[in-house]
Amino acid sequence: EKVYPNNGHTDRPMRIGRAAAVTLRTYAYAPLAPSEIQIISAGQEELNLRIEDPISWNGLPLRYHVRWEPEDPQSGVAGNIELDIPSSRPYDPDGMNVTLSLEPGVRYRLYVTAENSAEGHNVTFLGPAIFRVVATIPKDPIGLIVNSLSSGELFVSWSVSGPADFLRVNVTSHYENPHFGRSLEPDSNRNNYGYYDDRRSYVSTTPAPRFFVRTHVPVVVDGGGTASVRSVIVDKLPTSQNCSVEVEACSSSGCSSALITWARTKPIAVPEPVITGVSSNSTSTFKVTWTFPEDDSSYYDGFLVHYCAKEAYCRESFTHESNLYATNLSAGTSFDINVYARIKHLDGLVELGPAARAEVSTWKEVPLEPGLEARASDAMSRELVLFWTFINSTVDYLQFSKTKENIWMNCTDESSCDVAVMHGWTPESKTGFITLKNLVPYTEYSVSLRGCNDAGCGKKSTLKVRTGMAAPGEPAGLTVLAKAESIEWTVPNPRGTLVTWKRPSVPAGPLMSYIVSWECPKNEKQSKTVGKCELFVEDLPEEGSNCTFWVAGLNRSPEGHLLVGTAANLSLS
Repeated sequence: EKVYPNNGHTDRPMRIGRAAAVTLRTYAYAPLAPSEIQIISAGQEELNLRIEDPISWNGLPLRYHVRWEPEDPQSGVAGNIELDIPSSRPYDPDGMNVTLSLEPGVRYRLYVTAENSAEGHNVTFLGPAIFRVVATIPKDPIGLIVNSLSSGELFVSWSVSGPADFLRVNVTSHYENPHFGRSLEPDSNRNNYGYYDDRRSYVSTTPAPRFFVRTHVPVVVDGGGTASVRSVIVDKLPTSQNCSVEVEACSSSGCSSALITWARTKPIAVPEPVITGVSSNSTSTFKVTWTFPEDDSSYYDGFLVHYCAKEAYCRESFTHESNLYATNLSAGTSFDINVYARIKHLDGLVELGPAARAEVSTWKEVPLEPGLEARASDAMSRELVLFWTFINSTVDYLQFSKTKENIWMNCTDESSCDVAVMHGWTPESKTGFITLKNLVPYTEYSVSLRGCNDAGCGKKSTLKVRTGMAAPGEPAGLTVLAKAESIEWTVPNPRGTLVTWKRPSVPAGPLMSYIVSWECPKNEKQSKTVGKCELFVEDLPEEGSNCTFWVAGLNRSPEGHLLVGTAANLSLS
């Protein structure tokens, strides 16, 4: 190669000779800290990590030192390993992967340092440490139990298998779509709660989903503490719906497998069955029927019918039907019947709802005691109308008594009574009216009624009932005494006429007062109401001669009507 001087002369070029070379190496010293600790994956008993090399090794890469310490010394064990770096790293020139075996669910402080060596010298250097907090996946929870507390609350309890940062309870409710089977427009967010809108018109053939799913806000429980059992109440849940309950144990690296079970929230109130019929048509059987407003077979498990002979034995039967036909019973026996809805529980226990109650009796040979009810007794003063009911009896005729002596009479004389049987009667139920006639107004009667057939007469029913008010009868013993007559006056001024009378023999009511009237020649008729059985009338012309006097009793009905009785009258001549 030619070289020209810089003086401008090019006629005398020069040449450069061969250069001398030397290789130098600086002294090795401590490497930098590893660049990063990456978590590739986490399990319950291991962590897969990647250690990124230092930016500068400052020597020959020799090994990594890995050390870990549990944040809580009682939850895990400390440890360390050394990772030798191969002299040739063709496959992974920038870092190293490592798997650590650790305790499940434990938080560790992980330290990593790099070590190098000086080439040709038996000297190594240890760099500064990098650290990171890591955690394994906790163990799965166990023993999950869920019970429904109320219409919107679930009591969730489980056991903790080991340490965890926190525990998460997820509840998802599932309920049936009332529009299942109808066609819907496609919806980009179909899982939304209540996305179906009745007001919209759907023309596509997209089928409506059978169930809606609603995920509720999770309940997060701290994982610290020494208790092995944890319990929480999840509230604000929908009523009467199936819920899936999941419990997970979690750390910063992730959560364990979920422990899952199902429960159902209670209804606001468990309804009772409605008994629609109960009857016996023989001496050894009865039948009871009912309805039930709920049809959720996932919550209700049929019915328990409990029937007891009074002061004797009890029996019970289970059925999924809405009726029960009981057999092999004793004749003439009364039974108390309770019908319960059975409620399912996940733990196998059975809960019974409120009971629907009824009574029934197997038939006797003679009629049973009738039901007896007075109808409109205040409305009629000389008649009593009684409504009677016989159940489970063969009744051919009725007998009644209206005296305390129980003198029984057949209702055959229409002047004293009549009987009307309601159409459509059966041996299981026979009803009608009996009317007793020609009675005394405002009088209490002790009326007894019994049914009879060829085998005899059954037990009686007795009812005390009073006839209604009427106008009082005519007062008795009306007298008018003038001043000239020889009497002992009860008034201070004896000038006048004293009218006296006696209480009517048939008062027909409480007899509140009397109305006394008098009329004299050439004078208008005058009246006065008094409460006693006498009245002193003053200043009558000619001292009452040729005057006529009337006295009538007064009753006031419950409606406030004034009932004026027949007047007794007397004329003076």
